[in-house]
Amino acid sequence: MLKIFAIAFLIVPEFTYAQSSVTGRVTDLKGNAIPGATVSVLSADKTDIVVFGTTDSEGSFHLKLNNNGAYTLKVSCLGYESTEKSFNTQEKTFFSVVLKESNVELAEVEIKAYPKSYNAKKDTVVYDLDKVKDGTEKNIGEVINKLPGLSVDEEGKVSYQGNKIDNILIDGQGFFGNLQQIATQNLSADLIEKAELLTNFRESPLDIGGGKTVLNLKTNDKYKGVVTGDVTLKPGLVNKYLGHTNLFRFARSGNTGLIGDINNVGESPMSLADFIDLRGGISSLTSSTAKGQAIRLDPTQFPRFLLSDQNIKSKTNRYLGGNITSKINKKLDLRLYSLYNTTLQKGEIRSFKEFPGAEPLRFSEFTNDTGKLHYSTTHLNLKYLISPVSMLSFTTTCSFGKDTYDKSVQFRKEESSKSFLTRINNKNFTFGQNLEYQHKLSKYSSWISTLLYNTVANNQNLEINSDSTISFWGVSSLSQTYNTIRKDLNFNTHLSLDTRYGKYLLGTGLQNSRSKLESHVLDVTNTSALNRTSYWFNANAEFGLNTRTSLLLRNRLTGTSNEYNHHFQKIFFYEPGLTLFFNLTPGTRLGLSADRQNQLPAIENLIEYPLVTDYRSLLYNKNLNPFKRTVINSYTLNFSSFGLKKEQFIATQVSYNTNFNTIFRTNILEKETSVTQYIYAPRENALNLRVSYDKKFYLIPLYFKSFLTLNFATGVGFAGNTETAFARTLTVGKLNAGTRFRKPVLQIHGELDAMQNRYTQEVNQINSHMGRYIYGLRFTGVKGKMVYSLKLSQYLQVTRIGNNRINMLSPEIKWAPGKGKTEYGIRGYNVMNLTQNKIYTAIYSNISSTESEISILDGYILAGVKFKL
Repeated sequence: MLKIFAIAFLIVPEFTYAQSSVTGRVTDLKGNAIPGATVSVLSADKTDIVVFGTTDSEGSFHLKLNNNGAYTLKVSCLGYESTEKSFNTQEKTFFSVVLKESNVELAEVEIKAYPKSYNAKKDTVVYDLDKVKDGTEKNIGEVINKLPGLSVDEEGKVSYQGNKIDNILIDGQGFFGNLQQIATQNLSADLIEKAELLTNFRESPLDIGGGKTVLNLKTNDKYKGVVTGDVTLKPGLVNKYLGHTNLFRFARSGNTGLIGDINNVGESPMSLADFIDLRGGISSLTSSTAKGQAIRLDPTQFPRFLLSDQNIKSKTNRYLGGNITSKINKKLDLRLYSLYNTTLQKGEIRSFKEFPGAEPLRFSEFTNDTGKLHYSTTHLNLKYLISPVSMLSFTTTCSFGKDTYDKSVQFRKEESSKSFLTRINNKNFTFGQNLEYQHKLSKYSSWISTLLYNTVANNQNLEINSDSTISFWGVSSLSQTYNTIRKDLNFNTHLSLDTRYGKYLLGTGLQNSRSKLESHVLDVTNTSALNRTSYWFNANAEFGLNTRTSLLLRNRLTGTSNEYNHHFQKIFFYEPGLTLFFNLTPGTRLGLSADRQNQLPAIENLIEYPLVTDYRSLLYNKNLNPFKRTVINSYTLNFSSFGLKKEQFIATQVSYNTNFNTIFRTNILEKETSVTQYIYAPRENALNLRVSYDKKFYLIPLYFKSFLTLNFATGVGFAGNTETAFARTLTVGKLNAGTRFRKPVLQIHGELDAMQNRYTQEVNQINSHMGRYIYGLRFTGVKGKMVYSLKLSQYLQVTRIGNNRINMLSPEIKWAPGKGKTEYGIRGYNVMNLTQNKIYTAIYSNISSTESEISILDGYILAGVKFKL
């Protein structure tokens, strides 16, 4: 493989010897930059388009030509007069283009076919949101879900072609960092008029290349420079309530936002993905974390309110968040956001367990739990433009979390019973700083250096009290303390080159990570220390083989020095990768890639006495050590196509992974207990399939949107110290279809959300299977000043003990009389089941079975008013 990459680097000049670049800047008569202008290079006789693109936010463009010679440059933009210039690449390749405003009035044209909602140009897709809005959308997330190629998941994260995008921007500026859920669920649909999907986004004018995928939302002109937002107050039946406020101010110099929420209907302001990003400190909020060390967060560190979905009896949230993005002057930019959240939730589970045999054992288990969470975080970023070619960026983040989890369990066996009381207190603190210097060496090259320091500290305390002995230890009370602290210091530097011979990235870095863990169980104290120093070098290259084909090569060499509990070892690994792109048509692309990745376990995976989560111990696998790395070989095929004449989108990704020394978690039943176990797999083969298909019919008002993911893995692992074969299957599918009439008196939407999850293991003959299906039919419409919605859905969960079937009716009516500043509304969720909702689950093995009855969130009816500013 190394020889192949070396040869590929040597033949780059042969493929690109005749290439040249056409660059320039487009402005108006006043010298203001014109972003989004179309720049085309035509053949000398103007009969063929050789290459085209659009200008960036600074009005600049950069186009590549494979052959020297005579061409015609054409620049056009809506609202301006087009211009053309003939040139020869041997004489001139840089152009300053000035466009005049067009005074021609457009005649009215009646379009009988339903108008297209997007325009795709190279690495930019511009969506006209007015073409998909029908007035029934509650937030911008519902509008994005209607756009071809884009989708919003349950956590508010946006995906393009099935892959999550990097960020959401508002008028080109940040908004609550990368917490996309805050934007998709809190920005109203009428606030945003257009959206730009940028697949090669440059974060600053000094960046060479780019590579990020972001969605830039453009606000309506009437909301710029003024305070806008709303305040919602909705009390409800059965002591339910919801209060929410959004206050925003968007301007050219920056934006300001304040969001507050209080409710007891189960709505969470923060997703699990957002929490993981924040919990990891600055390392997860910047791109400079060195690879080669896996930062693994144990699921016991997550607040249960983020893990439980709706399998809880009640949940109350209080949330406050603020965001400031400001261009203080021509050289200094500020980005600041701060979040505070508290959550109180209660759960209730009733389980029946059976151990067959000559003398069968049967007993019941009743569990009640209460969780409390307090969490706050502040993130600050300052960017200072030292000169036109150099910039300094400083980022700091500080987070604090405290959660308490109380759990009471009562066992009943014939005439006897015993009970356990468990309390877990968890405290988490992170603090990090990141300093980055960026210098543009020339118009084709830039240099970036980064220095990062990050500290993450966790303190967990477990207390268990029982009216009888705890079977594993023979005591009636147990306490455990679990402390970890990790400090990272990381320095890296990169050199980027963007020339007519291709794009190149050379980088090197050094990271030192010191971790310490202490655990106290009964009278046993365990202390572990891990000191790891990593140094790495990477070299990437991207170049065009011809007008339709490009090749991307990735090479990374990493060396680590590891010291774990006075044991020392050096490890080296090489990570190659390549991607080959074929542009079949202007809207169709095919990609082939192969990659190799290596990871070393963090100290959290090496503890000898892990946290006891349910008054029993987790099984620690002795096969894992700090010097055994996880190796993943990936082979991927990607295909995507945007219909240029018909509004349709299709994307397919097939990948095959061969994994060595992987770790995953599962639940195992052993005698009277259900234990969470780490499964160590020396080898595993996985096949992943992902398909997306969107279709909006051009002549009839119908749409079709679908998504399917299939993950299948087999391998050989360990259960404790016993080798076992296992298989895992996960299938997730979503299907939406409906009408899109221009006059939305009545729209009909159908949806299907399906998930199947199965895990089988030879040892203990574990066969865990669950299927979840949600069928829905939603009616929405606008009648004068009234907006209505009625959703009929069925929640179906399939387990080995039977089916959970819940029929749900969720109506909503909004009425905004007069100028629409005050909106009255009634909102219901699952109104047919206002109390006592339950679902059922089961786990079976050859030695026992567990059937559980779990209380879930009740339905609600809210009625109130929303005041719009």
